[in-house]
Amino acid sequence: MLFFNPFSVEILQKVLARIYESYYENPREILLMFYYPSEEYISCLMTEEALMFVDEISTEDLFEVKNERERILIFSVE
Repeated sequence: MLFFNPFSVEILQKVLARIYESYYENPREILLMFYYPSEEYISCLMTEEALMFVDEISTEDLFEVKNERERILIFSVE
């Protein structure tokens, strides 16, 4: 699943709860990718016990203007 900072952290937490519920009912590999994450998103994601940080991909080289939010964070559901 790919997320582009589409909603508030409160809604993100509700979406994550539904993903966890689905995962526990039917365990499988789930990777969540967050493009252009805000600091609020990063704080939320890093404190989620059911998520494991996998990797970070910088996308800064795709644009002329440098922006530290130009990246993709990848997490797996554990």
